[in-house]
Amino acid sequence: METTELQNLLGKMRDHGASDLILSAGASPRLRVSGNLTPYGTALLTPDDIQTLVHGVLSKKQIETLEQKRSLDFTRAFESLAIFRFNIYYQRNSLAMAIRMIPYNIPSFDELGLPEGFKPRTLPFVYVFGRADFTVSYYGANIYPENVTVGLEQ
Repeated sequence: METTELQNLLGKMRDHGASDLILSAGASPRLRVSGNLTPYGTALLTPDDIQTLVHGVLSKKQIETLEQKRSLDFTRAFESLAIFRFNIYYQRNSLAMAIRMIPYNIPSFDELGLPEGFKPRTLPFVYVFGRADFTVSYYGANIYPENVTVGLEQ
């Protein structure tokens, strides 16, 4: 498998509306669509397949870091597809990859199907989102020009 094979998998990921692509030895590629992992294809990936894919997207320095730390996180953009966040790690003495797609076009509130309470409000209102592990925090605050002026003067 080569980088072009990985790009083909990333294209299939986009075409199926998947958020994640999981590649590990002994299993077929898996796509996360609407929260569910589904196998893509029937061919089982070998440790050599995964290593070829990994080495196809990493620089020599990144390969050294991966070998030292046993895991590596980075992002890479593929022009005609999207931006992807890669998490490469060792699993059962073999390399594995979890890839998350970050689309170039951010969906609107209507496209996301969010409830009315999440839709944008008129100014002055600020949304703050935070994410750590499996927790998503959502905050909102009213910001008025006089408060901003006082904050800038201090």
